[in-house]
Amino acid sequence: MKWASIVCALILALTLVACGGGNNASSSSSSSSSSSCGSGNAANEPAKNEPAKPDPAKDRQAVADALLKAYTTLDSSGVLGLFTAEEQDKAKSRIVSEIDDIKKKGGKVTITDSKIEEKEGKFFLTATLVFDVAGEQSTKTRPAQLIQKDGKWYVSFNK
Repeated sequence: MKWASIVCALILALTLVACGGGNNASSSSSSSSSSSCGSGNAANEPAKNEPAKPDPAKDRQAVADALLKAYTTLDSSGVLGLFTAEEQDKAKSRIVSEIDDIKKKGGKVTITDSKIEEKEGKFFLTATLVFDVAGEQSTKTRPAQLIQKDGKWYVSFNK
C-alpha cells in the first residue's frame, strides 16, 4: 500500500512539473514549452469570433421589408411590432385595419416600387402599393419615416 501511495505521489509530482503546474512565474521554460497539458496559453488558442456589429442600413431595410411583406401577404399580425409603443394605436387604426379589410374582401396588394432615402439625417421609406379590391385597382404612394429608438429601428408616421 505504501508503494502505491508513493507511485501516485511521484506521478502527480512529475505531471505538475511537466505541465508547468504550480505558480512558477520565474521558470523560463514554462512559457515557451508546448505541451498537451492544457496550460491555457492564450497565444496558442484560436481567436474567438466577435459578434457581428449591427448594420443600420440592413436593419432599416429589414423593418421596411417586414412592413411591405405584411401588405403583400395580407398578414397584419406582425405590424404592431414594427412601430414604437407610442404609435401602435395609430398603426392599428390605419395599417392593421386596412390590411385586415383588404383580406376580408378577398383583395390583394402588390408593391411596384419601394426605396429608402436619407434626407437631412432622417430616413424615409416611400412605397408604391397597388390595391386590387373587388375588381377595382388603385395605386397609392405611402411615405413613412424609419426611426431608431433604443438601438432598434421602427416605422413611424412622423414626417
